Amino acid sequence: MKRWWLTYGLFSLLFLSAATQENKTQSSIALEPRVHYGFIIPHRAGMTHLIKGHVRAFELNYDVQTLGNKKWQQLYNYPTWGVSFYHGDLANPEQLGSATGLYPYLKFPFVNTKKFKFNYRIGWGLGYVSKTFHRTENYKNTIIGSNINAIIGMLWETQFRFSKQLNGSLGIGLTHFSNGAYKQPNLGINLPSVNLGVNYAIGDKAQYIKDTTSVEKKNFDVYLIGAGGVKEISIGKNKKYPTLVASIHLLKYLSQKGGFMAGLDVFYDSSLDEKLAHYSVFIDNQFQIIQSGFNLDYVVTVGKVHILFGMGAYLLSKYKGDGLYYHRIGSRIAINDKWLVNATLKTHWFKADYMEIGLGYKLIKR
Repeated sequence: MKRWWLTYGLFSLLFLSAATQENKTQSSIALEPRVHYGFIIPHRAGMTHLIKGHVRAFELNYDVQTLGNKKWQQLYNYPTWGVSFYHGDLANPEQLGSATGLYPYLKFPFVNTKKFKFNYRIGWGLGYVSKTFHRTENYKNTIIGSNINAIIGMLWETQFRFSKQLNGSLGIGLTHFSNGAYKQPNLGINLPSVNLGVNYAIGDKAQYIKDTTSVEKKNFDVYLIGAGGVKEISIGKNKKYPTLVASIHLLKYLSQKGGFMAGLDVFYDSSLDEKLAHYSVFIDNQFQIIQSGFNLDYVVTVGKVHILFGMGAYLLSKYKGDGLYYHRIGSRIAINDKWLVNATLKTHWFKADYMEIGLGYKLIKR
């Protein structure tokens, strides 16, 4: 398990590197403490007994303002990047404990004036939940089966400037902890909150760069993706099941900010053998549990990073217990002009199936 989460952690660092390595001019740096007041969403009936009160959390952010030395920074109205440390009390110290996370993020301003900003922030990294499920010592914790998890943080905020160095913000956020079905149970922890923050800039603010030169327009790219993962199932007695996926995708750019992507997936999920047997359906060979599907994704392009949100439908699947549709969320980061790193989460609606960690190759670029 440590190797798996080390790989995920390295991908988070690669995400941060891809967002920041081109930011070589002088930047404005700020420190931002933020407090949250929220609750755990009881998205399953078996969770309500664990919710004892409201969740109080604190985060400390290291915030860096981009200045437009790359075209994508100007395209997105000069976003900021940073690293966030999060710690929250889950209001149930005996069964849930606390949740802690460290993750890089990007913050996009939809409105950016001298006195006011309206921002959207998204990031992901590594999280830690102090109390997990145990068959004898903590059997009522039906939410999380592992201490180490992924953390995903989203935030919508209004930011007001009080002086050259001091800003205040009011926002709503959603923080999610999950292990991607690596270890059961894995219902996940979803924490919506209202929050207040103070942003203090260190040093003088540098000037934005405005470059009016045109850039090469992209038409479409074709990718091959190969990835793998590991999962547990509720009937699998803590056994780890390997998974594989091979995909071909065509990304059609609508603008420099991204576009739509369509493709075909071929899945191998070794847990399906046991799932089918649980329902008295038996197979003759492993080829019978191979699944295929067609997917459609919306892709946001931020420099070398592609952030994707997608949905697919199974074309071939002997196992019907997950329904017709599957979903995918995550990112792909370009290493060079041909190769990329893939880290996505395959789900069935809001239920995680498994992480897909692997590589991609650009076959065609037009």
